[in-house]
Amino acid sequence: MIVLAELENAGWRFQTLPGKSAPPDPMAIPMAIINKGGTDADAWLKYAENGGMVLWIDPDHKSADRLGLNQFKDACEKALMEFHPEGIDLPVTTQVFGSISRYEKFKGNILGRITGPEENKPEYPGMLEIPYGRGKILALLFSLSRHICHMHQRTPEIARQTPEASAEKISLQGTDTTWFLRPQLDLLIDYLSGVITRYLVAAGRPMPRLCRLPRGYKNMVTFSFDDISPSWKPLRKSLSRLGSRAANGKALFTFSKALKDVFRSLFQYPANYREQVRWMLELFSRYNVTASVYLLPFFTSISNRPQITGYKGFAKDTFFLLKNSGWDIGTHIKPDRIEDYAALHRSFESRFGTAPAGHRGHELGWVGWDEDWAELERLGYEYDTTWNWGGHDGLAWILGTSFPFHPVDRNRRVSSILEVPVTGWLEDLVRNPKKSVSEVEAAFTKFPGIYHFGGHSRLMNDPPYAALVTALLELACTRPDVGTGWNVAELVAYWKNREKSGFSKPGWDETNGIFSCEAQSACANGELTVAMPLNWRDRKIFALYSDDQKIEFKLQRHAGIDQVLFNLPDGPQRIEALYR
Repeated sequence: MIVLAELENAGWRFQTLPGKSAPPDPMAIPMAIINKGGTDADAWLKYAENGGMVLWIDPDHKSADRLGLNQFKDACEKALMEFHPEGIDLPVTTQVFGSISRYEKFKGNILGRITGPEENKPEYPGMLEIPYGRGKILALLFSLSRHICHMHQRTPEIARQTPEASAEKISLQGTDTTWFLRPQLDLLIDYLSGVITRYLVAAGRPMPRLCRLPRGYKNMVTFSFDDISPSWKPLRKSLSRLGSRAANGKALFTFSKALKDVFRSLFQYPANYREQVRWMLELFSRYNVTASVYLLPFFTSISNRPQITGYKGFAKDTFFLLKNSGWDIGTHIKPDRIEDYAALHRSFESRFGTAPAGHRGHELGWVGWDEDWAELERLGYEYDTTWNWGGHDGLAWILGTSFPFHPVDRNRRVSSILEVPVTGWLEDLVRNPKKSVSEVEAAFTKFPGIYHFGGHSRLMNDPPYAALVTALLELACTRPDVGTGWNVAELVAYWKNREKSGFSKPGWDETNGIFSCEAQSACANGELTVAMPLNWRDRKIFALYSDDQKIEFKLQRHAGIDQVLFNLPDGPQRIEALYR
């Protein structure tokens, strides 16, 4: 399930092993996918022999023998896997977790290698392209599902090994730190997508796929902030000054001035963040960008008990100032118990008259490793942003950019919640703004994806902090390959509509070079972008039509593949691509 979700996020649709039924017609699917072996292995081998293409994941010993592989020694618990994808200037190096079988290759081309944990670092094939009859088999000699599960969320095994539920410890548990600053998952999925595109010959025709980002953008940038909430800090400071003056026997004038500060703080509460909010809105409006904010409940000096204090102290006019400016507003808490989520949600809805779409915890300081997602889903949340790749160690993109994913619980149930990881924290980047901004700019080219920068609104009046945010906005808004303007809720809405979109009834007229299919876009304003291979055998695409109306397209080279990109009109339509 995780494997399919990830590869489908890259734009592909697959046919899973259909029980004991016969393999599908080659015209009906782009590729078959099979895990291990099973009683239907003969049918799928026959399918490949007749010209089909099979993605074979983690073959068992019997299946491996039939693929011309021979197990070498025993399995290892973890290893490094390296690919050298065309069109990417860095190899895709990622650590594989779990039991990895090591095989000797007898036939086929090695597309990726696994480095064993032994002292002499032996290499074994990790991904093979194996000719089989008139077709091909792509064999992944490890469990992609287990690998993605370990990288994307903590499993019970990792949770037991991690005494503190911090994002850094969970994300980096047992990893090799020599390959940081390479978004592992994104590059791996893009590489697999490129391999599929290059070697997709089973169906005998070109196939469209959904691009991951709207309107052909290679990158998206979105911002989110915590801490826009009432604060006792001004009052505490005033009381501290008052106490200090009283203890030191200060003059009545200075004492009365301090006392006035106390009353002023009380009078201004709970709106003492209003001016910061106005200033932040003005900055982002210059670039026509909105962001997301996550409101902390009121903190007492004793404990964080949202069911007692909640949002009663938060100024409604500040909330509606954000909402009416198009900003996304969610909840933020480090829960003590699972009931805190319902109390927080109830307080938010009662105070502001609307339910929150998004939530952020505190660096995976959760009640449990999957109970939290289930509770957020039950309460009707659309997304969560608790997960972060960067942690607070100054490294902004360790394992991936911020492509959303659906968490999977311990029973392998896929949640409807979308997890949108934070790529990097502004507090980390502000330590060296020039270097940080230049690194982000370089990453846009090397590691295309979604860059979700998280921060704290209470720091927005700090000149270096504001300068960094301004520099990132300026950089993102001046690059044609970067999309801006979407807050996290808008990004999630696009992603969920993208999941509802797709293709059906593909057809290929070999004589006239015409590919046709039924397409359905659930995205608004033509935001959904479709890619098709520019070249097909000895032909090249020269025209595209939607319901007999010619549509414009542009060329883009990605992962070593020349592609035609076009925006898919909203709703159902008939798509035709002409190759000559």
